[in-house]
Amino acid sequence: MKAPRVLLAALALAAAGARANPGHPLERRIVSVRVTYQSWNEYRPWAKNQPGTRACSGLVVAGPRILIPWQLVEDATLVQVLKYDRPPRVPARVAHADPQADLALLAVDEPGFFDDLAPAPVAAEARLGPALSAGWRDGQLVTAACRFSRSVADESRVPHLYGVALRFVTDLKGGGWGEPLFSGDEMIGLAQYQDEDTLTVIPAESVRAFLDAVDSGRPYPGRAFFGGHEQYNRNAAQLAWLGMPGPPRGVMLRYAVPGGSFDGVLRERDVLLEIDGRPVGCEGDILHPRYGRLSFDVLASGRLAEGTMPARVFRDGREQPLDIPLRHLPAGAAPVPDRRVDAPPPYLVAGGFVFRELDAEYLRAWGDEWRDRAPRRLRIHLEMSGMGLPAGRRRFIVLSHVLPDAFNVGYHDLDNLVVDDVNGRRIESIRDLDRAFAAPAGEYHVVRFVPNSERRTVVLDAAALDAATAGIMEAYQIPARARFRDDPP
Repeated sequence: MKAPRVLLAALALAAAGARANPGHPLERRIVSVRVTYQSWNEYRPWAKNQPGTRACSGLVVAGPRILIPWQLVEDATLVQVLKYDRPPRVPARVAHADPQADLALLAVDEPGFFDDLAPAPVAAEARLGPALSAGWRDGQLVTAACRFSRSVADESRVPHLYGVALRFVTDLKGGGWGEPLFSGDEMIGLAQYQDEDTLTVIPAESVRAFLDAVDSGRPYPGRAFFGGHEQYNRNAAQLAWLGMPGPPRGVMLRYAVPGGSFDGVLRERDVLLEIDGRPVGCEGDILHPRYGRLSFDVLASGRLAEGTMPARVFRDGREQPLDIPLRHLPAGAAPVPDRRVDAPPPYLVAGGFVFRELDAEYLRAWGDEWRDRAPRRLRIHLEMSGMGLPAGRRRFIVLSHVLPDAFNVGYHDLDNLVVDDVNGRRIESIRDLDRAFAAPAGEYHVVRFVPNSERRTVVLDAAALDAATAGIMEAYQIPARARFRDDPP
Protein backbone atom coordinates (compact mmCIF):
# COMPACT_ATOMS: atom_id res chain seq x y z
CA MET A 1 0.00 0.00 0.00
CA LYS A 2 1.35 3.37 -1.00
CA ALA A 3 1.79 6.03 1.68
CA PRO A 4 -0.34 9.15 1.18
CA ARG A 5 1.49 12.02 -0.55
CA VAL A 6 1.07 14.28 2.50
CA LEU A 7 2.74 11.68 4.69
CA LEU A 8 5.62 11.27 2.21
CA ALA A 9 6.15 15.03 2.12
CA ALA A 10 6.15 15.17 5.94
CA LEU A 11 8.70 12.34 6.12
CA ALA A 12 10.92 14.10 3.57
CA LEU A 13 10.83 17.34 5.54
CA ALA A 14 11.66 15.54 8.75
CA ALA A 15 14.61 13.82 7.10
CA ALA A 16 15.84 17.20 5.90
CA GLY A 17 15.79 18.64 9.39
CA ALA A 18 13.25 21.24 8.28
CA ARG A 19 9.74 21.94 9.43
CA ALA A 20 6.51 22.75 7.62
CA ASN A 21 4.75 25.73 9.15
CA PRO A 22 1.15 26.17 7.99
CA GLY A 23 -0.16 29.55 9.01
CA HIS A 24 3.31 30.91 9.84
CA PRO A 25 3.54 34.76 9.78
CA LEU A 26 6.27 34.55 7.13
CA GLU A 27 3.77 33.10 4.63
CA ARG A 28 2.78 36.64 3.70
CA ARG A 29 6.37 37.72 3.10
CA ILE A 30 7.63 34.98 0.81
CA VAL A 31 6.37 33.96 -2.61
CA SER A 32 7.29 31.18 -4.99
CA VAL A 33 9.01 32.12 -8.23
CA ARG A 34 8.96 29.98 -11.38
CA VAL A 35 11.47 30.88 -14.08
CA THR A 36 11.60 29.54 -17.61
CA TYR A 37 15.01 30.21 -19.10
CA GLN A 38 16.80 29.52 -22.35
CA SER A 39 20.54 30.00 -22.77
CA TRP A 40 22.36 30.55 -26.03
CA ASN A 41 24.01 27.69 -27.88
CA GLU A 42 27.66 28.67 -27.80
CA TYR A 43 28.60 26.37 -30.69
CA ARG A 44 25.70 27.49 -32.89
CA PRO A 45 25.45 31.12 -31.71
CA TRP A 46 22.40 31.92 -33.86
CA ALA A 47 20.34 29.38 -31.88
CA LYS A 48 19.30 28.74 -28.28
CA ASN A 49 19.48 25.60 -26.18
CA GLN A 50 16.39 23.75 -25.03
CA PRO A 51 14.46 25.71 -22.39
CA GLY A 52 14.70 24.80 -18.74
CA THR A 53 12.92 25.79 -15.54
CA ARG A 54 13.92 26.92 -12.07
CA ALA A 55 11.86 27.23 -8.90
CA CYS A 56 13.02 29.52 -6.12
CA SER A 57 11.84 31.73 -3.29
CA GLY A 58 11.24 35.46 -3.49
CA LEU A 59 11.08 37.93 -0.63
CA VAL A 60 8.40 40.63 -0.67
CA VAL A 61 10.05 43.99 0.02
CA ALA A 62 8.83 47.58 0.04
CA GLY A 63 7.60 48.96 -3.24
CA PRO A 64 6.04 46.43 -3.21
CA ARG A 65 8.46 44.25 -5.14
CA ILE A 66 10.02 40.80 -4.93
CA LEU A 67 13.73 40.32 -4.17
CA ILE A 68 15.66 37.32 -5.51
CA PRO A 69 19.27 36.48 -6.46
CA TRP A 70 19.87 37.64 -10.03
CA GLN A 71 21.39 34.34 -11.11
CA LEU A 72 17.96 32.72 -10.79
CA VAL A 73 16.52 34.92 -13.54
CA GLU A 74 19.57 34.78 -15.82
CA ASP A 75 18.49 34.05 -19.42
CA ALA A 76 14.85 34.17 -18.30
CA THR A 77 12.17 34.08 -20.97
CA LEU A 78 9.22 33.89 -18.58
CA VAL A 79 8.98 34.73 -14.87
CA GLN A 80 5.88 33.81 -12.83
CA VAL A 81 5.11 34.18 -9.15
CA LEU A 82 2.71 32.31 -6.88
CA LYS A 83 1.29 33.35 -3.54
CA TYR A 84 1.24 30.63 -0.88
CA ASP A 85 2.75 28.31 -3.53
CA ARG A 86 -0.69 27.93 -5.10
CA PRO A 87 -2.06 28.75 -8.55
CA PRO A 88 -2.59 30.95 -10.36
CA ARG A 89 0.85 31.73 -11.68
CA VAL A 90 1.04 35.47 -12.20
CA PRO A 91 3.47 37.02 -14.70
CA ALA A 92 6.33 39.08 -13.26
CA ARG A 93 9.17 41.03 -14.82
CA VAL A 94 12.68 42.00 -13.82
CA ALA A 95 12.43 45.67 -12.83
CA HIS A 96 15.99 46.21 -11.58
CA ALA A 97 19.06 44.00 -11.54
CA ASP A 98 22.68 44.10 -10.47
CA PRO A 99 24.23 40.87 -11.76
CA GLN A 100 27.57 41.59 -10.10
CA ALA A 101 25.90 41.92 -6.69
CA ASP A 102 23.62 38.96 -7.63
CA LEU A 103 20.45 40.85 -6.75
CA ALA A 104 17.29 41.51 -8.73
CA LEU A 105 13.86 43.00 -8.09
CA LEU A 106 10.71 41.65 -9.72
CA ALA A 107 7.65 43.76 -10.39
CA VAL A 108 4.13 42.34 -10.69
CA ASP A 109 1.71 44.42 -12.74
CA GLU A 110 -1.48 42.52 -11.89
CA PRO A 111 -3.68 44.76 -9.72
CA GLY A 112 -4.19 43.54 -6.18
CA PHE A 113 -1.43 40.94 -6.24
CA PHE A 114 0.27 42.36 -3.15
CA ASP A 115 -2.90 43.18 -1.21
CA ASP A 116 -2.66 40.19 1.13
CA LEU A 117 1.15 40.15 1.28
CA ALA A 118 3.38 42.10 3.68
CA PRO A 119 6.82 43.54 2.85
CA ALA A 120 9.60 42.17 5.05
CA PRO A 121 11.81 44.65 6.91
CA VAL A 122 15.46 44.40 5.85
CA ALA A 123 17.95 44.67 8.72
CA ALA A 124 20.52 47.46 8.63
CA GLU A 125 23.20 44.79 8.99
CA ALA A 126 23.33 41.03 9.26
CA ARG A 127 23.27 39.53 12.73
CA LEU A 128 25.96 36.93 13.25
CA GLY A 129 24.03 34.41 15.26
CA PRO A 130 21.20 31.91 14.89
CA ALA A 131 18.85 32.53 11.97
CA LEU A 132 15.84 30.96 10.32
CA SER A 133 15.61 30.28 6.59
CA ALA A 134 12.21 30.00 4.98
CA GLY A 135 10.82 28.99 1.61
CA TRP A 136 7.92 27.26 -0.07
CA ARG A 137 7.90 23.56 -0.90
CA ASP A 138 4.91 21.59 -2.09
CA GLY A 139 2.42 24.15 -0.87
CA GLN A 140 3.85 24.53 2.62
CA LEU A 141 6.24 27.04 4.12
CA VAL A 142 9.37 25.19 5.22
CA THR A 143 11.68 26.73 7.82
CA ALA A 144 15.09 25.54 8.93
CA ALA A 145 17.50 26.56 11.65
CA CYS A 146 20.74 28.14 10.45
CA ARG A 147 23.88 28.71 12.48
CA PHE A 148 26.40 31.37 11.52
CA SER A 149 29.75 29.83 10.60
CA ARG A 150 32.06 32.50 9.19
CA SER A 151 32.39 35.45 6.85
CA VAL A 152 34.46 35.35 3.66
CA ALA A 153 35.53 37.62 0.82
CA ASP A 154 33.67 35.99 -2.05
CA GLU A 155 34.16 36.59 -5.77
CA SER A 156 30.93 37.37 -7.54
CA ARG A 157 29.62 34.89 -10.09
CA VAL A 158 29.66 37.83 -12.47
CA PRO A 159 32.90 39.88 -12.34
CA HIS A 160 34.23 42.26 -11.21
CA LEU A 161 33.24 42.16 -7.57
CA TYR A 162 34.63 40.78 -4.33
CA GLY A 163 32.14 41.17 -1.53
CA VAL A 164 31.43 39.96 1.96
CA ALA A 165 29.52 36.69 1.96
CA LEU A 166 28.25 34.89 5.03
CA ARG A 167 28.35 31.15 5.56
CA PHE A 168 25.62 29.49 7.61
CA VAL A 169 25.32 25.83 8.52
CA THR A 170 21.74 24.73 7.91
CA ASP A 171 19.48 21.78 8.59
CA LEU A 172 17.77 22.24 5.22
CA LYS A 173 18.68 19.88 2.40
CA GLY A 174 18.72 21.14 -1.16
CA GLY A 175 18.48 24.83 -0.30
CA GLY A 176 20.28 27.80 -1.74
CA TRP A 177 17.45 28.90 -4.04
CA GLY A 178 16.89 32.43 -2.81
CA GLU A 179 15.56 31.56 0.64
CA PRO A 180 15.64 34.63 2.91
CA LEU A 181 17.20 34.28 6.36
CA PHE A 182 15.52 35.95 9.31
CA SER A 183 16.60 37.01 12.76
CA GLY A 184 13.45 37.82 14.63
CA ASP A 185 11.20 39.75 12.29
CA GLU A 186 13.95 41.13 10.01
CA MET A 187 15.56 39.66 6.93
CA ILE A 188 19.33 39.45 7.51
CA GLY A 189 20.47 37.76 4.31
CA LEU A 190 19.53 36.05 1.05
CA ALA A 191 20.73 32.53 0.21
CA GLN A 192 22.74 32.29 -3.03
CA TYR A 193 23.70 28.62 -3.08
CA GLN A 194 24.23 25.63 -0.82
CA ASP A 195 27.15 23.18 -0.65
CA GLU A 196 26.23 20.17 1.47
CA ASP A 197 25.06 21.74 4.75
CA THR A 198 26.55 25.20 4.17
CA LEU A 199 24.57 28.14 2.80
CA THR A 200 26.34 31.09 1.19
CA VAL A 201 24.33 34.21 1.98
CA ILE A 202 24.29 37.80 0.69
CA PRO A 203 24.32 39.95 3.86
CA ALA A 204 21.60 42.48 4.63
CA GLU A 205 24.02 45.40 4.16
CA SER A 206 24.46 44.52 0.49
CA VAL A 207 20.72 44.15 0.03
CA ARG A 208 20.06 47.52 1.69
CA ALA A 209 22.69 49.25 -0.44
CA PHE A 210 21.05 47.83 -3.57
CA LEU A 211 17.52 48.80 -2.53
CA ASP A 212 18.54 52.28 -1.42
CA ALA A 213 20.37 52.93 -4.70
CA VAL A 214 17.42 51.72 -6.77
CA ASP A 215 15.01 53.88 -4.77
CA SER A 216 17.22 56.99 -4.87
CA GLY A 217 15.80 58.12 -8.21
CA ARG A 218 19.31 58.50 -9.65
CA PRO A 219 20.82 56.24 -12.33
CA TYR A 220 22.11 53.09 -10.68
CA PRO A 221 25.91 53.46 -10.50
CA GLY A 222 26.84 49.85 -9.77
CA ARG A 223 29.30 48.71 -7.13
CA ALA A 224 32.82 50.05 -6.96
CA PHE A 225 35.82 47.97 -8.05
CA PHE A 226 39.41 48.71 -7.03
CA GLY A 227 40.99 46.71 -9.86
CA GLY A 228 44.48 46.24 -8.48
CA HIS A 229 46.77 43.26 -8.80
CA GLU A 230 49.05 43.27 -5.79
CA GLN A 231 52.00 41.39 -4.43
CA TYR A 232 52.43 40.40 -0.78
CA ASN A 233 54.91 42.59 1.05
CA ARG A 234 56.31 40.26 3.69
CA ASN A 235 59.84 39.68 2.39
CA ALA A 236 62.66 41.61 4.13
CA ALA A 237 64.65 42.07 0.90
CA GLN A 238 61.61 43.50 -0.87
CA LEU A 239 61.04 45.93 2.01
CA ALA A 240 64.67 47.07 1.83
CA TRP A 241 64.48 47.41 -1.97
CA LEU A 242 61.40 49.61 -1.60
CA GLY A 243 63.11 51.64 1.14
CA MET A 244 60.35 50.91 3.63
CA PRO A 245 61.26 51.11 7.30
CA GLY A 246 59.66 49.01 10.00
CA PRO A 247 57.90 45.63 9.91
CA PRO A 248 56.14 44.25 6.80
CA ARG A 249 52.91 46.08 5.97
CA GLY A 250 50.80 46.94 2.98
CA VAL A 251 50.80 45.31 -0.45
CA MET A 252 52.76 46.35 -3.52
CA LEU A 253 50.81 47.19 -6.67
CA ARG A 254 51.91 45.24 -9.73
CA TYR A 255 49.45 46.88 -12.12
CA ALA A 256 45.97 48.37 -12.19
CA VAL A 257 43.11 47.01 -14.27
CA PRO A 258 42.12 49.55 -16.95
CA GLY A 259 38.90 51.29 -15.94
CA GLY A 260 39.09 50.28 -12.28
CA SER A 261 39.34 52.67 -9.35
CA PHE A 262 43.12 52.29 -9.05
CA ASP A 263 43.69 52.98 -12.75
CA GLY A 264 45.60 56.25 -13.22
CA VAL A 265 45.83 56.83 -9.45
CA LEU A 266 48.12 54.14 -8.10
CA ARG A 267 51.45 53.43 -9.77
CA GLU A 268 53.45 50.27 -10.21
CA ARG A 269 55.40 49.51 -7.00
CA ASP A 270 53.19 51.77 -4.88
CA VAL A 271 52.62 50.10 -1.52
CA LEU A 272 49.04 50.42 -0.36
CA LEU A 273 49.27 51.00 3.39
CA GLU A 274 45.80 52.16 4.32
CA ILE A 275 42.41 52.46 2.69
CA ASP A 276 39.21 53.97 4.03
CA GLY A 277 40.98 54.52 7.32
CA ARG A 278 41.93 50.85 7.75
CA PRO A 279 45.53 49.61 7.78
CA VAL A 280 46.30 47.06 5.07
CA GLY A 281 48.30 44.03 6.16
CA CYS A 282 51.24 42.63 4.22
CA GLU A 283 48.93 39.97 2.75
CA GLY A 284 46.24 42.42 1.67
CA ASP A 285 43.93 41.96 4.63
CA ILE A 286 42.09 44.56 6.67
CA LEU A 287 40.24 44.26 9.96
CA HIS A 288 36.59 44.64 9.02
CA PRO A 289 34.57 46.24 11.83
CA ARG A 290 32.05 43.40 11.85
CA TYR A 291 33.46 40.48 9.90
CA GLY A 292 37.07 40.20 11.03
CA ARG A 293 40.07 39.71 8.75
CA LEU A 294 39.12 39.94 5.08
CA SER A 295 40.67 41.07 1.82
CA PHE A 296 40.69 44.87 1.50
CA ASP A 297 38.77 44.46 -1.80
CA VAL A 298 35.52 44.10 0.15
CA LEU A 299 35.72 47.78 1.05
CA ALA A 300 35.02 48.66 -2.59
CA SER A 301 32.17 46.22 -3.19
CA GLY A 302 30.36 47.55 -0.14
CA ARG A 303 30.21 50.99 -1.75
CA LEU A 304 28.50 52.35 -4.83
CA ALA A 305 30.66 53.72 -7.62
CA GLU A 306 30.42 57.35 -6.64
CA GLY A 307 32.61 59.72 -4.66
CA THR A 308 36.10 58.90 -3.42
CA MET A 309 37.78 56.81 -0.75
CA PRO A 310 40.85 57.99 1.18
CA ALA A 311 44.03 55.94 1.05
CA ARG A 312 47.70 56.12 2.00
CA VAL A 313 50.55 54.71 -0.09
CA PHE A 314 54.31 54.43 0.22
CA ARG A 315 55.75 56.03 -2.92
CA ASP A 316 59.15 57.52 -3.74
CA GLY A 317 60.48 56.79 -0.27
CA ARG A 318 57.68 58.34 1.75
CA GLU A 319 54.05 57.92 2.75
CA GLN A 320 51.53 59.94 0.77
CA PRO A 321 47.74 60.41 1.03
CA LEU A 322 45.56 59.73 -2.01
CA ASP A 323 41.88 59.92 -2.86
CA ILE A 324 40.65 56.89 -4.79
CA PRO A 325 37.77 57.72 -7.19
CA LEU A 326 35.26 54.88 -6.86
CA ARG A 327 34.52 53.48 -10.31
CA HIS A 328 32.37 50.67 -11.58
CA LEU A 329 33.75 48.13 -14.07
CA PRO A 330 30.99 46.45 -16.11
CA ALA A 331 30.98 42.68 -16.44
CA GLY A 332 31.81 42.83 -20.15
CA ALA A 333 34.66 45.34 -19.88
CA ALA A 334 37.51 42.86 -20.37
CA PRO A 335 38.82 42.02 -23.86
CA VAL A 336 37.73 38.44 -23.12
CA PRO A 337 34.57 38.93 -21.01
CA ASP A 338 33.85 36.41 -18.30
CA ARG A 339 30.09 36.90 -18.72
CA ARG A 340 27.79 38.45 -21.33
CA VAL A 341 24.93 39.00 -18.85
CA ASP A 342 21.81 38.09 -20.82
CA ALA A 343 23.34 39.19 -24.12
CA PRO A 344 23.53 36.90 -27.18
CA PRO A 345 26.93 35.98 -28.62
CA PRO A 346 27.98 38.16 -31.58
CA TYR A 347 28.90 36.05 -34.62
CA LEU A 348 29.35 36.08 -38.40
CA VAL A 349 29.08 33.29 -40.97
CA ALA A 350 31.14 33.72 -44.14
CA GLY A 351 31.51 30.89 -46.63
CA GLY A 352 30.80 28.36 -43.88
CA PHE A 353 33.41 29.82 -41.54
CA VAL A 354 31.72 30.52 -38.19
CA PHE A 355 33.36 33.44 -36.41
CA ARG A 356 32.37 34.64 -32.96
CA GLU A 357 33.64 36.81 -30.12
CA LEU A 358 35.78 34.97 -27.63
CA ASP A 359 34.39 34.96 -24.09
CA ALA A 360 34.35 32.65 -21.11
CA GLU A 361 30.77 31.64 -21.88
CA TYR A 362 32.12 29.93 -25.02
CA LEU A 363 34.88 28.19 -23.07
CA ARG A 364 32.37 26.90 -20.52
CA ALA A 365 30.74 24.93 -23.33
CA TRP A 366 33.52 22.38 -22.74
CA GLY A 367 31.79 21.36 -19.51
CA ASP A 368 32.48 21.55 -15.80
CA GLU A 369 36.20 20.93 -16.33
CA TRP A 370 36.50 23.51 -19.09
CA ARG A 371 39.61 25.07 -17.55
CA ASP A 372 41.42 21.85 -18.45
CA ARG A 373 39.45 20.76 -21.53
CA ALA A 374 38.96 23.97 -23.54
CA PRO A 375 41.74 24.74 -26.07
CA ARG A 376 44.69 26.25 -24.28
CA ARG A 377 45.31 28.76 -27.05
CA LEU A 378 41.91 30.25 -26.18
CA ARG A 379 42.20 29.89 -22.42
CA ILE A 380 45.43 31.86 -22.35
CA HIS A 381 43.65 34.91 -23.78
CA LEU A 382 41.06 34.68 -21.00
CA GLU A 383 43.74 34.28 -18.35
CA MET A 384 45.72 37.27 -19.58
CA SER A 385 42.55 39.36 -19.84
CA GLY A 386 41.43 38.39 -16.34
CA MET A 387 44.79 39.42 -14.94
CA GLY A 388 44.20 42.91 -16.28
CA LEU A 389 47.14 42.81 -18.66
CA PRO A 390 46.80 45.03 -21.74
CA ALA A 391 45.34 42.86 -24.48
CA GLY A 392 46.01 45.26 -27.34
CA ARG A 393 42.49 44.58 -28.67
CA ARG A 394 38.96 45.53 -27.74
CA ARG A 395 37.86 41.93 -28.36
CA PHE A 396 39.29 38.72 -29.77
CA ILE A 397 37.47 37.05 -32.67
CA VAL A 398 37.77 33.30 -32.98
CA LEU A 399 37.04 30.97 -35.88
CA SER A 400 34.84 28.54 -33.98
CA HIS A 401 34.49 25.90 -36.70
CA VAL A 402 33.78 25.41 -40.39
CA LEU A 403 30.46 24.17 -41.78
CA PRO A 404 31.58 21.75 -44.54
CA ASP A 405 30.77 22.79 -48.11
CA ALA A 406 32.43 22.51 -51.50
CA PHE A 407 33.40 26.17 -51.20
CA ASN A 408 35.61 25.58 -48.16
CA VAL A 409 37.22 22.26 -49.08
CA GLY A 410 40.60 21.91 -47.41
CA TYR A 411 39.56 23.92 -44.38
CA HIS A 412 36.93 21.63 -42.82
CA ASP A 413 39.10 20.68 -39.85
CA LEU A 414 39.93 24.23 -38.74
CA ASP A 415 38.54 25.31 -35.40
CA ASN A 416 39.20 27.60 -32.44
CA LEU A 417 41.75 29.86 -34.13
CA VAL A 418 42.07 33.51 -33.12
CA VAL A 419 41.82 35.91 -36.06
CA ASP A 420 44.60 38.46 -36.51
CA ASP A 421 43.53 40.32 -39.66
CA VAL A 422 41.31 39.91 -42.72
CA ASN A 423 42.28 41.53 -46.02
CA GLY A 424 44.89 43.54 -44.14
CA ARG A 425 42.36 44.97 -41.67
CA ARG A 426 43.00 44.37 -37.97
CA ILE A 427 40.03 42.55 -36.44
CA GLU A 428 38.76 43.59 -33.00
CA SER A 429 35.02 43.00 -33.38
CA ILE A 430 32.46 41.19 -35.50
CA ARG A 431 31.68 44.52 -37.18
CA ASP A 432 35.37 44.87 -38.13
CA LEU A 433 35.14 41.41 -39.65
CA ASP A 434 32.02 42.31 -41.62
CA ARG A 435 33.69 45.43 -43.02
CA ALA A 436 36.83 43.50 -43.92
CA PHE A 437 34.89 40.92 -45.94
CA ALA A 438 33.29 43.82 -47.83
CA ALA A 439 36.76 44.87 -49.07
CA PRO A 440 38.59 41.85 -50.56
CA ALA A 441 42.27 41.93 -51.40
CA GLY A 442 41.80 41.72 -55.17
CA GLU A 443 40.24 38.40 -56.17
CA TYR A 444 40.64 36.83 -52.76
CA HIS A 445 39.74 37.16 -49.13
CA VAL A 446 42.84 36.54 -47.02
CA VAL A 447 42.25 35.57 -43.38
CA ARG A 448 45.30 35.53 -41.14
CA PHE A 449 45.36 34.04 -37.65
CA VAL A 450 47.55 35.09 -34.75
CA PRO A 451 51.14 33.78 -34.71
CA ASN A 452 51.70 30.25 -33.43
CA SER A 453 48.29 29.09 -34.68
CA GLU A 454 48.17 25.68 -36.35
CA ARG A 455 47.20 27.45 -39.58
CA ARG A 456 48.42 30.96 -40.35
CA THR A 457 46.47 31.88 -43.50
CA VAL A 458 43.18 31.02 -45.24
CA VAL A 459 42.47 32.19 -48.79
CA LEU A 460 38.91 32.30 -50.15
CA ASP A 461 37.42 33.13 -53.56
CA ALA A 462 35.99 36.62 -53.11
CA ALA A 463 33.60 36.46 -56.09
CA ALA A 464 31.96 33.23 -54.87
CA LEU A 465 31.78 34.06 -51.15
CA ASP A 466 28.31 35.64 -50.96
CA ALA A 467 26.60 32.90 -52.99
CA ALA A 468 28.36 30.20 -50.96
CA THR A 469 27.30 31.86 -47.70
CA ALA A 470 23.66 32.04 -48.81
CA GLY A 471 23.65 28.37 -49.80
CA ILE A 472 25.29 27.27 -46.56
CA MET A 473 22.84 29.30 -44.50
CA GLU A 474 19.93 27.57 -46.23
CA ALA A 475 21.49 24.11 -45.88
CA TYR A 476 22.29 24.56 -42.19
CA GLN A 477 19.13 26.55 -41.34
CA ILE A 478 20.96 29.65 -40.15
CA PRO A 479 18.45 32.52 -39.80
CA ALA A 480 20.88 35.45 -40.03
CA ARG A 481 24.37 35.87 -41.45
CA ALA A 482 25.61 38.00 -38.54
CA ARG A 483 24.78 39.41 -35.16
CA PHE A 484 26.65 42.43 -33.83
CA ARG A 485 27.19 43.26 -30.17
CA ASP A 486 24.71 46.14 -30.17
CA ASP A 487 21.94 44.11 -31.84
CA PRO A 488 18.91 43.31 -29.66
CA PRO A 489 18.65 39.74 -28.29
